[in-house]
Amino acid sequence: MDTTKQVGGSHYQMQYQPVVFINDQGLSYVEGNIFKYLIRHPNKNGKQDLEKALHYASALTCNFNQKRSFYPILGFVTINDMTGRHDLNLIYSFWKAINTSDINEVKSFKYLLEDHIDTYERLM
Repeated sequence: MDTTKQVGGSHYQMQYQPVVFINDQGLSYVEGNIFKYLIRHPNKNGKQDLEKALHYASALTCNFNQKRSFYPILGFVTINDMTGRHDLNLIYSFWKAINTSDINEVKSFKYLLEDHIDTYERLM
């Protein structure tokens, strides 16, 4: 499988494809889907993609065994020139939530995602 190009659509026009990042970081099915929807929402289905991310986030729990550094997500953002995105705090909050044993970080991410959905029209 050629993971350097996107088949269909233009919502992942990125040097470092989300599917490669998800695989490289060993994200679970739930984590991978949340990440996918967070990354693509500005260029595909907008608020609906955030709602899908929230749906998957309802199954998100603390991951007591996985501790990834913050560098991979910073690298993904930098390589794909995403530093100007208005929702970077949401992406960073997600990363922190899946790499913690603190249930409050998971709750914080969910609340932040709900807030983004509630204010989506204003943000975009």
